Amino acid sequence: MDIDKGNIKILNLCSSTMGGAGTATVLFHEYLLDNGFCSVIVARETDVNGDSNIIRYRPREKGFAYFRYKKRKKLYRALSKRWSKIYNDNLPTLRITFDDQRTTASADTILKQAGFKPDIIFVHWTHTFITPEIIADLKRLTNAHIVSLMMDNASFTGGCHYPYDCKGYTGDCGQCPLFTTVHDISSGILSRKLSFFPSDMEFWGVSADCRRVAESALGRQRKAFPILFPIDEHILPSERKEQIRKELSIGDSEIVIMLGCTSFDVIDKRKGLEYLIAILARIKAKAPQLQQRISLIAVGNHSSNIIEHLGYRTLRPGFVPLERLMRLFKASDLFLSTSIEDSGPLMINQSVAVGTPVAAFNIGVAQDLIEDNVTGVKAPLFAYECLADKIISFLDQPRTAFDERTQLCLKHFAEKSNVLSPIRQIMRLAQM
Repeated sequence: MDIDKGNIKILNLCSSTMGGAGTATVLFHEYLLDNGFCSVIVARETDVNGDSNIIRYRPREKGFAYFRYKKRKKLYRALSKRWSKIYNDNLPTLRITFDDQRTTASADTILKQAGFKPDIIFVHWTHTFITPEIIADLKRLTNAHIVSLMMDNASFTGGCHYPYDCKGYTGDCGQCPLFTTVHDISSGILSRKLSFFPSDMEFWGVSADCRRVAESALGRQRKAFPILFPIDEHILPSERKEQIRKELSIGDSEIVIMLGCTSFDVIDKRKGLEYLIAILARIKAKAPQLQQRISLIAVGNHSSNIIEHLGYRTLRPGFVPLERLMRLFKASDLFLSTSIEDSGPLMINQSVAVGTPVAAFNIGVAQDLIEDNVTGVKAPLFAYECLADKIISFLDQPRTAFDERTQLCLKHFAEKSNVLSPIRQIMRLAQM
């Protein structure tokens, strides 16, 4: 049976349209619109103005609903006070975001402000906005298909966005290694999810996260489907690689390695700054002639000059608009990602989409997109020496090899995008 995409109404919920996860939500929403679906975002915070399809959530309850809102607000403040104490007591240990599942929002108000009854609800990164109780209410009020579009792992754990090697989410959590004080906050949150998440709720994300869902307490009775996060074709640069490199004053013999994340911070161990430094140092030590040809493009917030101290020529464009970011990807010969815990990063998708190979540890989307020694190189987690040696072999090739890899990346991304298309899964839901 053919289904008109325009008749499928989709609601996207997110905490913010800003930052990495927020930008990804907007890209997904625009991807849905481009493919003919009716899509709306309701966000707790947004910097987008004048777009009727992106709505900033505002509590506007009246009558009895107002008194329910005041009650939620009082509870929110109490939970915030409790959470502040827990966080301060555990500051040396708590290095990653933990969602303590508090909110002043309600399902009724979300639907009123969206202005329609959705057929599918995507729950994106919804820290302190969407709770298990709200998800249950949304299901009751709309009977929509509810999907957690995993930007991280918070939707199926007891609150942590990244569990690392902790397997608490496979049971009932509790005794969370993020905390030094004894309490039951993680087990309580997971218990709420087990109680309120609809039995037919689905989880979509990279293959690695889907495997985690399958072994989780929440996922044993629910389904997970691997998808590849889409890239907006409108932002792909049309210029040839040589033209972009010429505009950036990159020489023909230069080898450009791109680095990038929101912040390279020694405190945020998730992005693996120590491994990035170790890899670059090993390349310099083992292949000095190659290192002399290498230039780095470091996108994002870089508060230190550690990379320059290694002797690499480095361009620091800071934060750049998405269109320029894609041009920098296309101008590069390799994107180096040293994340040690990630559901992406999305920059791997962006790099391969423009034909630039990637070097990364074998986690997150790297498992789906990197074909070793073809569309890049990958190494076991933490095996930075192995990854550095593979990068040396991969880059120490004639220029013709780089051109061939560009075509292989483009072909590989097209094939994966077709097999792991979110559109396929949306149409499957629409037919249920």
